[in-house]
Amino acid sequence: TMAVITRTFPPNKRGTAMALWGSVAGVAILLCCIIGWHYYQNIYDFIEQPFRDYQHAHPEAHVEVAFNAVTAPFNLKLKVVVWAGLILAAPVWLWQIWAFLVPGLTPREKRVGRIFVASAIVLFACGVYMGSLTFGNAVEMFISATPRGAANFADGGMYFSFVTRFILSFGLTFMLPILLLALNAVGVLKGRIMLKGWRIAIIGIAVFAAMMSPTPASTQSAGLPSAAQRRGPSSAIIVGWV
Repeated sequence: TMAVITRTFPPNKRGTAMALWGSVAGVAILLCCIIGWHYYQNIYDFIEQPFRDYQHAHPEAHVEVAFNAVTAPFNLKLKVVVWAGLILAAPVWLWQIWAFLVPGLTPREKRVGRIFVASAIVLFACGVYMGSLTFGNAVEMFISATPRGAANFADGGMYFSFVTRFILSFGLTFMLPILLLALNAVGVLKGRIMLKGWRIAIIGIAVFAAMMSPTPASTQSAGLPSAAQRRGPSSAIIVGWV
């Protein structure tokens, strides 16, 4: 960590030590990118699966992922590999960010920070997992709007961007409880204020879950976590009061 480097190395060598320490994250990302390169076809098959499922369920439809340039497939592969590297190496570069911030925190802030960081990582992972389960329903909903007799050839790069944004939005949404607690703890946004619009929020969550998950069971699995999070401000009130 930064504290160890400061105590161990003399001032004229600290810059080199910090550069070497910071390169650990770069090496980890590079190694994870190699793993992503090796499993690229598996990742691509998973992302393209909604198109194959829709084509199988509607043989008369003409839907598939297409590329409109010679270099487009290679560009898509690079995007997928980089994303895979960043996600797989997340524990390393997140730990380095935390280690950089720790020396400037008080003991109480360190304890609270560990709880917030651990909770945020778990919630984000749960959100990404939920997004990976439901993005196919969103793709099917949009594809189903294709007029009869027309073909839908989705650009590979744009489709990948849509999928990554969709899944990341789920991950960030699941982190809302931590964000609300943090805002309440620092006094920026009180829990009582956030509770005022919970009815409208739950209606919006129910509509969104119904659109993304066509079956009743999947609708409940998609909607209940978000609805529970929207009730998070009540926890924020309790924590803030304590």
